[in-house]
Amino acid sequence: CEGSNLVGAFVSNQVGTGHIVTTIAITNVGTTTCELGGYPTLVGLRGNKELKLRLTAHGTWGGNLRPTTLAPRMNGALIIGTGDMCAPSYGVPVAGHSYLGLIVVLPKNGGSIKVPGVTIDTTCYLTESQLGWRRNFSIQGV
Repeated sequence: CEGSNLVGAFVSNQVGTGHIVTTIAITNVGTTTCELGGYPTLVGLRGNKELKLRLTAHGTWGGNLRPTTLAPRMNGALIIGTGDMCAPSYGVPVAGHSYLGLIVVLPKNGGSIKVPGVTIDTTCYLTESQLGWRRNFSIQGV
């Protein structure tokens, strides 16, 4: 898949025991089928600044996804994991670690997808799933 054929949208945050799982929908708005997969690079948006984010690990408390084939108008996803219960902050965001949007940079020079409205705090950690889908996964009603 190419970034110019994809649109990203914030779906939800699920919070539990200091872990935050953020789901982002990735929709194929192109006219042809494409393959969505691999681990993207994440860039945080803070005002006019774009800052490459440091990942702690692959896989999240919300699980991982598998590469998938997206037909036109079909959704894939990305899951991001962060936490807010580490020292020294214990639930209070540390300055310089909060972002109000993301750019998902696709693997293999596939372009990028801007996703406004995703609020994350990387103070404790930042993990990500592969781009894709999995059986029994839903972005509706999350």
